[in-house]
Amino acid sequence: MNYSLILFDADGTLFDYDKAEAYALKNAFSSSNIPFREKFFPAYKIINSALWLDFEKGLISPDKIRVERFKQLFDNFNVETNITAFSDIYLHYFAEAGFLINGAENIVKKIAQQKNTAIVTNGLSVVQRSRFSKAPIMSLFEDVIISEEIGCAKPNTDFFEITFEKLGHKDKNSTIIIGDSLTSDIQGGINFGITTCWFNPKKSPNNSGLAPDFEIQKLEELLGILDL
Repeated sequence: MNYSLILFDADGTLFDYDKAEAYALKNAFSSSNIPFREKFFPAYKIINSALWLDFEKGLISPDKIRVERFKQLFDNFNVETNITAFSDIYLHYFAEAGFLINGAENIVKKIAQQKNTAIVTNGLSVVQRSRFSKAPIMSLFEDVIISEEIGCAKPNTDFFEITFEKLGHKDKNSTIIIGDSLTSDIQGGINFGITTCWFNPKKSPNNSGLAPDFEIQKLEELLGILDL
């Protein structure tokens, strides 16, 4: 298949989300004069992931997530602090964390030379825009579609309808989405009727019941799928 439009998820696909979270969390604790314990990070990841899954289902807003994740974390560990202030500090540091996954820059450069590319992401607009501005690849994308800015999120088909409208693209058969999330990227692509590629660098089991068209462990494998 000759794919002409390549939709990239951001976090966990091109951007190193784990590294960004760890950077922001440790700096937020330090700035708040709260001793950081290593067990905070895995606990936070579980809480945050669950809340973003609720967001995909339309059960919670991004503004609510900003504070709720830290409320749950601090309740679990009996930490007393101003949660709203801590959240603001965390987002300040997270907005600085434009770390790319190894190999992402070179792969995007190669693909963008011959294909139209865009980023499609669920997230907070001001934070994502700031993070992305730190990365050396943003000029390679036609557009960046952020859920908070358009009022709907992956896997909702409205998200992809708006993406196509903004990009002036109509052909679903020539479109592929690459992402690490089965519930947002792959489910969203299936819902909308475009080709899906699951980026699974940790070789996680797929217990979702979803069947992506492709599965890759390294971004370099995309070049073969795209005949580049």
